[in-house]
Amino acid sequence: ITPNGTLQVIGGKNAQGKAQPLSEPVLTPTGWVTMQDLAVGDAIVGSDGKAHEVTHIFPQRGTEVWQVTFADGARVRCSPDHLWDVESWVNGRWARETLTIQEIVNRGLRIRGHARRWAVPIPKAIAMDDKPLPIRPYTLGVILGDGHIADTGYVQLSTDTELIDALGIDGYRRPSRGCETLGTAEWAFRLEALGLAGVKSDSKFIPRDYLWSGEEDRWALLQGLMDTDGTPLSAGGAEFATSSLRLAEGVADLARSLGLFAKIGKPAKKKYTLNGQRKESALWHYRVRIRSGRCPFRLARKAEKWESPTSRRPIRRFIDSVERVADEATQCIRVSATDQLYVTADYVLTHNSSVLDAIWLALGGGKAAKD
Repeated sequence: ITPNGTLQVIGGKNAQGKAQPLSEPVLTPTGWVTMQDLAVGDAIVGSDGKAHEVTHIFPQRGTEVWQVTFADGARVRCSPDHLWDVESWVNGRWARETLTIQEIVNRGLRIRGHARRWAVPIPKAIAMDDKPLPIRPYTLGVILGDGHIADTGYVQLSTDTELIDALGIDGYRRPSRGCETLGTAEWAFRLEALGLAGVKSDSKFIPRDYLWSGEEDRWALLQGLMDTDGTPLSAGGAEFATSSLRLAEGVADLARSLGLFAKIGKPAKKKYTLNGQRKESALWHYRVRIRSGRCPFRLARKAEKWESPTSRRPIRRFIDSVERVADEATQCIRVSATDQLYVTADYVLTHNSSVLDAIWLALGGGKAAKD
């Protein structure tokens, strides 16, 4: 504040950033909205997975936008002065601090040009209300994984006998090359209502209500998917395979909403040999790598092979790259969460406006809808 009482440094710095583009997604307890759709008093999701109030909104003059890309493929756009809570390996331990993305870039994204330096925390499982779902979540996961769904909604499942027994459905059953086949019209009308009747393997998807139901419903859905098309890996890892990009994206979203690390790998076509000739499949195949502190399997033979993460390999989300992208109008927000973090695009945790913003507002330099 100058001798004549005007505000200079704080107001000028605030106007430069600590913001996100108006079109950037922000997570609420009922779904995604854009930054420009937020109003003071709205609820958005914090690091604890629970709802926190938007207490102030600060329109910005700056339009410079950077894109932060993470090792799992997640992307978030923000201003160069936007704040991040980050961890880095310092003197044999993980140290946490709050830095702008400009400061993070200036200090280097990699250690000796190789290992990623900075990691952001992963939010806990998102708290959502249970929804009335027409098919049990675990059952739908099994159907999406191993089920052929006819146009009529008739389902033919070829999978482990243990899974078919767990469904508790009467139908035509017969042994089938080391597993068992179940044919049933039990879910026909419900699958049609969900838009899943007749979907092919490369166009399967997770209906929206299943992605936005309660935590245990989402866990059950993930376990049904993993029991069929999932594979246990080492140190808490697992992999889901599918020929549907939409289903792969849905599984990644599902896992992230449960507080897990999820990454969609590069698509590939399966190779095989036929009559001595090397061929490749017509469909692209997608793999979703998942790391979890809770077993994502119910099927005994897979659950026995799954390993819990070790303390030496905690689940972290590392920053991979930062680049300048198209300019856009921006704004920053302040939330009621104690740690000042909220969930933005791809379930990434980022920081709200700084203490300087609150001071600036208190001195009359900002605007809040709650006057």
